[in-house]
Amino acid sequence: SGSSTIVQTFLEIPKLDSVGRTYKTYTFTEHLLQNGVHSTKWLRPAASSGASGRQGDSIAHSFRVNTKVKDISSMEHTGVFIFGRPVTWKDIVVVLMVFGACLTFFAAVNTDGESSLRTTFLYQPPTTGSDTTKATSVSLSTDITATVEGCPAMVRKYFRDKESSNSEECPFDGAVLPLGSEDTGPWAALMIPPTGRAQVDAHASNIIELPTGVFLMAWFSGSEGDDGVCIVVSRLEVGGTKWSSPQIVSAQAMRSAQNPVLFHDQEAGVTYLLHTSQAAMLGQGTAEVRWLRSTDGGLAWTEPETLFTEAGAFVRNQMLLSQSGGWLLPMYYTPNGFGDFATHYSVMKRTEDKGSTWQEVEMTQMNDWLAQPTVTRLQDGSLFGFHRDRQAMHLYSQTSTDDGKTWSKARQTELPNNNSGIQVTTTRTGALALVFNNLQGGPRTPISLAISEDNGATWPYVRDLDTLYPGDFSYPSIIEGSDGLLHITYTYHRETIKYVRVSVDWVKQAPTPSSGVFKGGEA
Repeated sequence: SGSSTIVQTFLEIPKLDSVGRTYKTYTFTEHLLQNGVHSTKWLRPAASSGASGRQGDSIAHSFRVNTKVKDISSMEHTGVFIFGRPVTWKDIVVVLMVFGACLTFFAAVNTDGESSLRTTFLYQPPTTGSDTTKATSVSLSTDITATVEGCPAMVRKYFRDKESSNSEECPFDGAVLPLGSEDTGPWAALMIPPTGRAQVDAHASNIIELPTGVFLMAWFSGSEGDDGVCIVVSRLEVGGTKWSSPQIVSAQAMRSAQNPVLFHDQEAGVTYLLHTSQAAMLGQGTAEVRWLRSTDGGLAWTEPETLFTEAGAFVRNQMLLSQSGGWLLPMYYTPNGFGDFATHYSVMKRTEDKGSTWQEVEMTQMNDWLAQPTVTRLQDGSLFGFHRDRQAMHLYSQTSTDDGKTWSKARQTELPNNNSGIQVTTTRTGALALVFNNLQGGPRTPISLAISEDNGATWPYVRDLDTLYPGDFSYPSIIEGSDGLLHITYTYHRETIKYVRVSVDWVKQAPTPSSGVFKGGEA
């Protein structure tokens, strides 16, 4: 009973230079979820009246807290405890999962129906004493305070209180399986982990189709920001039913390679792979962009070379052709690292000489709280794109009528965003297809596919791809293949990458509305 409150907090931790420092926490976003919007069956049930002393008119409060760590923190074998004020009710806490740098825990408490919900959270690291750093208690809302402790370590590890999703019933074997109609789909596959890396994170995939009909998929393998995070590539041959075992194509000691972007230059027959590379455990402010090439359809790759060295340079979404045949690359910058959202901004890079020289145009500015642009070309030749909202509320759209040289002011839409990645593409019929997390502020689920037939003014068709709650389905990539189907990839619980293939009609024929916030309509 009652309502479910989601509170998402971030713990800012600077570069590792000493221990025993005091850090601060601050509220990122907070909102209520009404009963029935999301199932709470995943929560450990509130204790029975006999165990908790609960009275007949008591209220059960359920809430979830994300503590996202910037840069350095060891989370191996961590524990989270909650303490009620006043102590007239029983507290239950369940540590469920950690994805990337996000420690997520869930709690349910019973009150007498009159007491305020005042709870202190304690994050206890595996070690204590001189190696322990403490965060000061601060108010996250009028009713909740948080205390977070972390012990810096040269290698960041994450506690997972769950078994891997990889099982006999749902193997990570790359096999593309039919799950629906042979006309509309879906077809789906879970990627094979790289050799020797079955227990590490998988995130930020990107997909393209080569002129030969071969599909390439890239993602990063490893715990985001750590030493040894590498870029891997997998292939789906023409007519194939199984993705290949991924090969490592870019890795460097004491660097974290992330956010691969694939692009094929059809004129030269060269495939490019761009990715970010940041100093291990020193944060996104150290990121630069590197690229490598393949002349044989992604079988062999050159050594990575540095492309952009501006502080905090990041790529994420597809490159596209300019009207003159040049290249357009949407990018963004995090000059002071991940947590300083106000300093993030988006740009469009342009080259007319295949990357020898580049020009840059700002799409958004610092203090817009927007980043990670995704851009597509409309049938009338103009450019249309979305930005990720660092305030985790809405997608912001933007247009350019001069091939990306200037941009309209970013406009808040009715489409929700949870400060997670999105991607949009244009189909051969002119429809837009958008993959996004269909909620505000909360976890990265559900992930939904929406269709617009009027250049993004309205999105009447929305259908969920994955809805497990809690879950992490994020950072999608989408293209329309030569077969006329939508080919989509996204992070699957941070354990592997999921590949889904559907038709536009599959979205239009959704039997029920999306379980997310946006049900379809004007944007």
